[in-house]
Amino acid sequence: MRTAIPFAMCFVCGSAFAMPTIGPELPIAPAPSGTPSVATDGEGFLIVFTARPGNNTTPSETIEAVRVDASGKVLDAAPIVILSEMLQVQQTASANPVAAYDPGSKTYLVAWSDGRNASDLNNVSDDIYAARLSQDGRVLDANGFPLAMLPGPQTAESVTFGAGEFLVTFQSFDNITSANDIRGNRVQPNGQPMDGVTGFGICTAPLFQGESTSAFDGTNFFVTWLDRRNGSSVFGTLVGPDASVKSPNGFAIEDNNTVIDAPFVAFGGGEYFAVWGEKRAMDFDIYGARLKPDGSGLDGAPLQIVAAPGDQGHPSIRYDGSNFFVAWDDSRNMKSPFLDGPDVYGSWVDASGTVQSAGGIELAHSSGINYLHNRSAFNATGQGLLTFQHTLAMTPFTPSVGAELVANGGSGVNPAGGSDGGASSDNGGGMKGGGSCAIAAHAPNATPFALLLVLLLIPALSRRVRKLF
Repeated sequence: MRTAIPFAMCFVCGSAFAMPTIGPELPIAPAPSGTPSVATDGEGFLIVFTARPGNNTTPSETIEAVRVDASGKVLDAAPIVILSEMLQVQQTASANPVAAYDPGSKTYLVAWSDGRNASDLNNVSDDIYAARLSQDGRVLDANGFPLAMLPGPQTAESVTFGAGEFLVTFQSFDNITSANDIRGNRVQPNGQPMDGVTGFGICTAPLFQGESTSAFDGTNFFVTWLDRRNGSSVFGTLVGPDASVKSPNGFAIEDNNTVIDAPFVAFGGGEYFAVWGEKRAMDFDIYGARLKPDGSGLDGAPLQIVAAPGDQGHPSIRYDGSNFFVAWDDSRNMKSPFLDGPDVYGSWVDASGTVQSAGGIELAHSSGINYLHNRSAFNATGQGLLTFQHTLAMTPFTPSVGAELVANGGSGVNPAGGSDGGASSDNGGGMKGGGSCAIAAHAPNATPFALLLVLLLIPALSRRVRKLF
């Protein structure tokens, strides 16, 4: 069990400054539940996820949500049920709910893949449905409303608010061409879809396009996706609030013909930042690219975010108001795929692309636990919430949902896990420093004796840190 650090002082590097802090793990939803996503209203957070009633004894799934305040207190005694039931036979990964918040109407929009109209139990015609949720947790659209009802299956992938509307992106399989396309549908704050139930094409190039994400720069949206028309690449395009696609079928952000997974994009500090997993040698590592608001690149070549033993993949990225926060699945600690699973690591990256914690910070780890599907959001004060799905390595079909508060510099993290002093789990939060700044002490509560002891131990501890990194 690791100890949460509300505020840290770095002594090894000869200067005192606030370091990244990680709160203890918050239990959000018990098994079986999974594929969480998180959005913020600028202060608190909304985690949406899928759950399976009856402890996995039924093929139906629900779409549920839990609100968490900025101190880490879970506000709902029981999850909010957005959709009570739908026909699904696959595990919870099939529903994939995503959410975004509109500060004007003070409502969230939650979108998901929905099999209620499937012609058989293989869900060969999944549609996209959505529902609005008020800031205080009231479901405004019972059973949801359709956003995409095309002949082939569709998968909800992202939702972003900007210019007075929500943009939902989704993957759509074309039964005639056997291609996967990226499509979008805009939704007004009153819940009215603006592009019917077919949406508009963002990328309809041959072969596979999927795993789209989106961000908003104040004028346009930017959509990225995994593209396999020429091998395995990261593509993107600007999309206007009027549904105009600035680069039809997109342009290559990374086209190295390597094995690439799961791109993710965010906007902040006047630039877009896209990240992805890429296998250039034996293992997957995390790379990124910065782009101007017009989509042109800021770097001559992709930036390496992390290269560590084992695989690092499926990254997510958000902007905290000052820097970008990148989190990823990390297998460096895996001893056996049957006994261990990936952890969640991450780092803050500044607007120049400089990685704050070389090698990353360990965000979620426990022996015998798989941590997957990490997502984060940051409120207006820079307080973040990281959510993820975890399972026991020996029982991978009973996932549950957890979360941790994260902050760069200690703003707002309550190590008790909530304003009501809620207890932490056995996989409590903590901090593992990266780079040269890895020795920390609790500044607010540290006694002079404790600080003196740390200073006396610096030579031995610094040698230990160099061995670790």
